[in-house]
Amino acid sequence: MTTLTIPRKLGKESNLVVIPRVQYEEFLDLKRIANNHLINKRTGDSLITRAYKLEKRKVAEGLKAIKKGQLSKSFKNAEGAIEFLRSL
Repeated sequence: MTTLTIPRKLGKESNLVVIPRVQYEEFLDLKRIANNHLINKRTGDSLITRAYKLEKRKVAEGLKAIKKGQLSKSFKNAEGAIEFLRSL
């Protein structure tokens, strides 16, 4: 049996977690997979940043179309207008 000595300072001040190595490696694999899906390697943008840029671009395109007279519609509130612009 292996004996492990943990300094008292480490045990009291930090959140020490002990798990089997296999589970730790599985966790690291999942972390790598998640990072690959959430971060665009080419631009370095996160998924949230990409979604924000896309929505901003769509709203800008919709507003340009309204200014040109290509779109006209009445809305009861701003939320209705935003929803309509998102659907373009």
